[in-house]
Amino acid sequence: MNVCLISSEYPPETGWGGIGAHVYELAHGLVRYGHNVVVVSRAVYDETVYDDDGVLVYRITLPKIFQKRILWRINNIWDTYNLSVALRVREIVRKHFIQLIEAPEARGEAFFFKLLSGLGKCKILVKLHTGTYLTLKLNNLPMRLRDRIVIFMERSTVRRAHHVVSPSQALIELNREDDGYLFKGQAATVLRNAINFERFQQLPNIQQKSPYKNYILYVGRIEIRKGVETIFKIIPSIIDKYPDVNFVFIGGDCGLKDSYLKSLPDKYRNNNVFLDHINRDELPLFYKNALLCVFPSRWENFPYTCLEAMACGAAVIGSKSGGMAEMIEEDISGLLVSPDKPDELQEKICLLLNSEEVRKTIGKNAVKRVKENFDIEVVVRETIKVYQEVIDRRN
Repeated sequence: MNVCLISSEYPPETGWGGIGAHVYELAHGLVRYGHNVVVVSRAVYDETVYDDDGVLVYRITLPKIFQKRILWRINNIWDTYNLSVALRVREIVRKHFIQLIEAPEARGEAFFFKLLSGLGKCKILVKLHTGTYLTLKLNNLPMRLRDRIVIFMERSTVRRAHHVVSPSQALIELNREDDGYLFKGQAATVLRNAINFERFQQLPNIQQKSPYKNYILYVGRIEIRKGVETIFKIIPSIIDKYPDVNFVFIGGDCGLKDSYLKSLPDKYRNNNVFLDHINRDELPLFYKNALLCVFPSRWENFPYTCLEAMACGAAVIGSKSGGMAEMIEEDISGLLVSPDKPDELQEKICLLLNSEEVRKTIGKNAVKRVKENFDIEVVVRETIKVYQEVIDRRN
């Protein structure tokens, strides 16, 4: 089949966020199964078209008219990139005989597709990730005019799609609530995000050990919805009990790191290491050498960080809120805690720190869980079935 994947995130130029990682793994997985894949993504500088190991990538910019100084400010309230995507996709559908387009609901990148003619029999599938309304709500952020426009576009994109998929059932149910994006009775299918299992089984050749010792690892942005504040609440009691233990945080700061550090008494601050960015190829080193990994989020869709840690055999503590509860078999391939429950998180951390045998058993089960359920080979086969069903469906 001929497929077009839309995502302003596509590595390496525009990052390894959750959507970008999903699109990258899926695109290359589909190509390995003999399908033709075109990716449309945002250009950092100039527009380009190139072959990425069999995946044809179109990097595009804003419409030229909105790059002019007079109209540039429009992008402060509406990202005109969406219009540029739609215009370019019309050409791509015709040129490459595209049968199905997959786009995220995030940023409403498929908003204009149904408004523009010329798609013919091509079907539009929208994948839920985490919409703007939910991100703002969980991070206690105000809603600006720009956000209201994006939310309208995201909701409209979901409701006009030929089909909707989601990496977790939890996200589907959340979008069925009053402020969610699915309309009453709208069908949606669970279709997991995939991971290249083998990549996270192999350590980089340049280094076999992490530069840090005896550490608890967190990977992700330093923001409210990720539950990082809950970790900081228990750092003093953990260090008092285990003086040699350190905490390593890998991920960008959303303006909270300094306030979280200041909340700690001085004697505990040296036990924390913050790494804003590391090479993605080095991540397995950190996962594999960690005592355990913690992801106590208030809400997570289907986080790659947790999936990657499990693939590396790390003992993981995840959140009961969202997709991690579907990813982890509780007390078998990982532990689960309620969000915003420091005492519960502390109890689970101590349980793992007190027993190397338990950590190894959970890590071994986690590897098996990921390989059998979330490896790219497994997920691509399921994706092909869903794609074919949508393509064959009458409008």
